Amino acid sequence: ILIVCRLIVFAYVEFVMEGNYMDIVKVFGGNVNANTSIPTKPSTTVKKDGDITVDGYWGKNTTIKLQTVFKKMGYDITIDGIVSNQWLIYADKNPGLEDSTFDWDKKPNGKGSKLIKAMQDWAGMSKKDCDGEIGTQTIKALQRKLGCHIVDGKVSAPSSMVKALQKWANAQD
Repeated sequence: ILIVCRLIVFAYVEFVMEGNYMDIVKVFGGNVNANTSIPTKPSTTVKKDGDITVDGYWGKNTTIKLQTVFKKMGYDITIDGIVSNQWLIYADKNPGLEDSTFDWDKKPNGKGSKLIKAMQDWAGMSKKDCDGEIGTQTIKALQRKLGCHIVDGKVSAPSSMVKALQKWANAQD
């Protein structure tokens, strides 16, 4: 019984917390069709001008918002909507990072992104580890900083970490 309970909790965390409601219905033998209604929690947040959509995908609007917030926090950041100098090896491992905003390089070039360096610093990483790369350790540090239930070093699609980051960024105005 304990194993079954753990499996149910794992399925809940993996599917529901990541926003994959249809998948959890299928796992437990339910039918999913175009008329399937998924209950949603009513939002208590009023969207302000300049807020980004909280959808769990790190695209261009999320990058611009983060660049703006971190620049206001005093970091030396250009607001251009691009997360520059990222190693291509991280792209496939993190489907929640949209290609339109990440400048993927086939080989690490040692430069990294000023935005990611600022985020690494904000997340409490040591100065020597603030390399500007959106790698596993950076993602784990962000997941911890944002209070995510899952700290696995991956950005899923959609991602609870990106949703938390988007909510945080919206609250900074």
